[in-house]
Amino acid sequence: NRAFAIFEDYQAREWVGQDNGLFEYVDDSLRRPTVCYPALKSRVEEIAQLADSILVVGTKLHGVLLLKNGEHTQIDQSAGLSSNMVKKIHIDDKGYIWVGTSRGLNRICLMPGGDFSIKKYRMGSGLPSDEITDIISDEEYIWVSTKKGLACFPKEDIVPRHKCKPILQYVKV
Repeated sequence: NRAFAIFEDYQAREWVGQDNGLFEYVDDSLRRPTVCYPALKSRVEEIAQLADSILVVGTKLHGVLLLKNGEHTQIDQSAGLSSNMVKKIHIDDKGYIWVGTSRGLNRICLMPGGDFSIKKYRMGSGLPSDEITDIISDEEYIWVSTKKGLACFPKEDIVPRHKCKPILQYVKV
């Protein structure tokens, strides 16, 4: 099967995302995790990990899954994600999970007790397109590539810098 994501976690375990789910590479073979939720049997596009060892898995049909110690949390459209079709995942230095989908950019903030909040960004927020192709950040800025161009905005302002000012064509009195 085709692999879409390969990731080595903090425990040196190797994960592979394929069109038929998430696998761990052990002893020259691919094995499903011991606890395998139905959503983990669908196409896995992205794999990342938070500082507290939560594995973040982006799927093509079921949004984002957070996995740790046999427990899971699913974040999908019903929970506020802009789309269940995850294309990219990026974790910034502050621990925010940035999720690029076919319908915009999402910033997931995990809170104590397992709660989370989602902030969505779309073309109306200043993105050139809602279809996200990549995400990266440094200490100050989030860089987002889309099907129609690149956007850069300060993490604190959360408003893209390239947002256009209105141009008046004419005024009629």
